[in-house]
Amino acid sequence: MKNVLIRYSIISSIIVCVLMLFSFPMMKNPENYSLAEVFGFTSILLSLSTIFIAVKTYRDKYNNGKVNFGKAFLIGLYITLIAGAMYALTFTVYNSVSGNPFGSFYRDYSISEIEKLNLEPLQKQAKIAELDKNISMFGNPMVMFLMGMFVEYVPMGLIVSLISAAVMRKK
Repeated sequence: MKNVLIRYSIISSIIVCVLMLFSFPMMKNPENYSLAEVFGFTSILLSLSTIFIAVKTYRDKYNNGKVNFGKAFLIGLYITLIAGAMYALTFTVYNSVSGNPFGSFYRDYSISEIEKLNLEPLQKQAKIAELDKNISMFGNPMVMFLMGMFVEYVPMGLIVSLISAAVMRKK
């Protein structure tokens, strides 16, 4: 099982990290931010598709065509945690060294969305103040790492792991 985990964790990590780096330039323009989000979440799902392949490989090549739900889920969970950590690390490092922090892209996009709302000036100011408070958390690399991993990547990975385990189990 160790070989399968290492191989597919590396493949999953490469897929999500490389595709994420392609999405950052799209974020510079607030008009493209939504497209960058779709691209980003699609890249996460694409990287998580390796879980299905890993479970199938383990079942068919290493375990005589059998795998129970628990073992299949653990394979998916380990791949999710490893690739999620690489995703969050890449996101955090890129944000720290690029000179184009994610918080500024997100702020520009969010303000353009707030401006589209039919709100009173004081309501807009309150929303922008709340936005700035939330964005200030991105200044802490540990918060950024944990948000990237546990808010974006891991929940989707758990769902894909559950589905893969349910579909691929064979006794």
